[in-house]
Amino acid sequence: MAGEVPRGWARRQLRDLCTPVRDAVDVDVDAVYQEIGIRSHGKGVFIKPPTTGRKLGEKRVFRVVPDAFVANIVFAWEGALARTTTEHADMVASHRFPMWQVVPDRLDLGFLVHYFRTAAGVALAAQSSPGGAGRNRTLNQTAFLRSFLPLPPLPEQQKIAAILSSVDDAIRATEAVIEQTRRVKQALLQELLTRGIGHTRFKRTEIGEIPAGWGVSALRTLIADIVPGKSPPADDAPAAADAWGVLKVSAVSDGGFRPSQNKSLPSGYPVAEEHVVRGGDVLMTRANTADLVGASCRVPPGEFRLMLCDKTLRVVPDIARLRADFLALTLAQPRARAFFSAHATGSSASMKNIGQEHIRAFLVAVPSLSEQAEIAARVAAVEDSQRASAGLARSLRTTKSALLSALLTGRVRVTP
Repeated sequence: MAGEVPRGWARRQLRDLCTPVRDAVDVDVDAVYQEIGIRSHGKGVFIKPPTTGRKLGEKRVFRVVPDAFVANIVFAWEGALARTTTEHADMVASHRFPMWQVVPDRLDLGFLVHYFRTAAGVALAAQSSPGGAGRNRTLNQTAFLRSFLPLPPLPEQQKIAAILSSVDDAIRATEAVIEQTRRVKQALLQELLTRGIGHTRFKRTEIGEIPAGWGVSALRTLIADIVPGKSPPADDAPAAADAWGVLKVSAVSDGGFRPSQNKSLPSGYPVAEEHVVRGGDVLMTRANTADLVGASCRVPPGEFRLMLCDKTLRVVPDIARLRADFLALTLAQPRARAFFSAHATGSSASMKNIGQEHIRAFLVAVPSLSEQAEIAARVAAVEDSQRASAGLARSLRTTKSALLSALLTGRVRVTP
């Protein structure tokens, strides 16, 4: 921030606000060490798997100091700056992760970390990171410490940090609920697709134990059609709201349908009716990595100006035997994912293909249509909760972004 600062604020160089800490470790080849790393985009510290001193070899490592400001010098320009905590005590970091402790009567560590999550803070790190070799741009630490920070009085710094940290806490709590709901959904799906609802008698089959009244059928006997897409020339940019787009393979995932993952079609391109994506469709990827090939989802209700690409398929159920919502659950279960991955072909690890003959051969446990409806309804209730939590998390992130900008530029002032 080179210009004016809000009334009562000052501009101070980082070198006057923090001091470097470097506690070199004399590596024992037989000892076990835990290294830290820093994620880009302000996503904080992560812990690497344990390693031995022998594997560290000649690498220079330093003891992690809790409550320090730390940077990844290769990706600082991308927001790879964070704070250490007591969780990281006794861990180590390579020379690529310099650490600084703040001067406590001048700078609040929380304020500093939040500032470097703003566009202005990331820009400061980028200005001190010359180079253009891909994403590797090394931070010039001397230049970085000469950077000027717009600084409110310490009590105001502490209040700003507390407000932003409380929003971070709410986001983390919401994300924990989302993860727990995801696990509940997976467990519920496994239970419902193998045990059903209210059954007391079971039988052994080629796909495991299922309710005695259920049948086992190959998917080919339960579907009306599998419709492949087409990939005409298209721009990489997503289609405008009033234009047509063709799906990217990333639009279809076990996490749901992502309509924004598309490429814009040329104006006037004639989209065949059979290729139009419709609400309620069950979609599947026929080509992707080994882990993602065969991923599926159900398109939510609505109208979409989108067409299937050649790496996606529409699986059309025979509604006399199989509901679309139950089909989507069946294709999303771990057994299906394992089957499609195992039968995918292709020499490239980054692109495997699953043929329609293998999709049609997949064995399905088939309850009555009424039980299919009840199973789908129970899973949908969990998905509704999942969506509500995800919406809250998005709202909190939006709130945080607005607060971050307003508080750290002085547009909104707080009373300590």
